Amino acid sequence: MFKYVLIIDDDIGVQDVMKDYFIEYGVSRHNIFTASNPMEALDIFSLNKEHISLVVCDHYMPLANGPEICDLMKKENPRLPIILHTGDLNITIDTLKSVDYILYKPCSFDEIFRVIKKDKISDITPLENNEPQKVVDPYQIGHVRDKYGKTYLGTVSSQSKGGCAMSFQVPVNMHEDNSVEVSLGCFEEKNNDYSILFKSKAKVVWTKIIDATNIKVGLQFL
Repeated sequence: MFKYVLIIDDDIGVQDVMKDYFIEYGVSRHNIFTASNPMEALDIFSLNKEHISLVVCDHYMPLANGPEICDLMKKENPRLPIILHTGDLNITIDTLKSVDYILYKPCSFDEIFRVIKKDKISDITPLENNEPQKVVDPYQIGHVRDKYGKTYLGTVSSQSKGGCAMSFQVPVNMHEDNSVEVSLGCFEEKNNDYSILFKSKAKVVWTKIIDATNIKVGLQFL
């Protein structure tokens, strides 16, 4: 299971995209480290090597290349999963000693997490929960009621046993650590009726503004 991620890339834009991917997947923004060069990455890793459980590293960077620092991190923790993220299609896994997987830029959300799930780098759910709950799949839409009794209708964009991410039209009065009640369901194909399949109390663990009219909210089931 990975809870702490280190992203190494000299392109700040790539850092931001990768960070958004992991936040959307359910990793806390506070548990994601970013570094713009190998020396900064090694400093971060040295201070947090007992916690970091996944590294995503660029290949070509100033001062040193990615595989060189991957060798050093792998020496400290041989079981540490490392993904090389590069735009050079000539680089293959055969030539790399300390890299477990290669993903070629630009990498999509689905691609990186297909690798993680397929090869069992992590068994983290999109939103963690100490007591995973049985869910009915798939949910399509749902209602969230806040502590003031106001109800919001949203669409489910991702889900797990521990929680889900939902999209809402603004304005939505939900903030991190708010307690809410969630009802999720789907449409029956035969008669197009909406059925509620799951209810739970939940906590808002993150919010992300998509544009002027939409917001995405991460919910952890309690």
